[in-house]
Amino acid sequence: AYFRQIPQDLGGSNVKIRLKDMFGTADLLEKQNQIIQSLQAGVPSAKENSPVAEKIFGATLDLVTNQDIIGKITNKVKSTARILNIYQVNIEEVEQKWKLYGNTLNDIRQFWHGTSPSNILSIIKNGLIIPKNYSNGRRFGPGVYFSDRLSMSLDYTLANKRNNKNVRYVFYSDVALGNVHYGS
Repeated sequence: AYFRQIPQDLGGSNVKIRLKDMFGTADLLEKQNQIIQSLQAGVPSAKENSPVAEKIFGATLDLVTNQDIIGKITNKVKSTARILNIYQVNIEEVEQKWKLYGNTLNDIRQFWHGTSPSNILSIIKNGLIIPKNYSNGRRFGPGVYFSDRLSMSLDYTLANKRNNKNVRYVFYSDVALGNVHYGS
């Protein structure tokens, strides 16, 4: 319950956790549990009393169930990767910019973009952006990097352990090609 209510950065998927070292004695653990229970008890009344929920994300995230779309994407996978779920992500601000500019370009293709789990929420909130202080996306200059091969994009992801399986995240995106550089 503690990890679900109060997320912790444990430093990656290979970290060995000793709960005794993290939580201390049974008395301290019980105190933390009481705090969590009181927080959980307050959630329903806080929701009732809040006038309007603030909209943080201008995006929708929908599980794709259309077998034609799933088949089209999975047929592009030429690796040992197994796709668990496909979500369609629509980001309002990005969609508006796409309609104004990107969609007007002639050379539009679908490519893969691999990322670490820590970037997912930022991408859903802001789209694929080029941060100023970032080490990735600099090999051929600042940019957002895509590949026509899933296996290459998977190389830029960090595995996230879920149910004893490595889970990785990639985006399959419409890309309006501009100044293209083909790497070796």
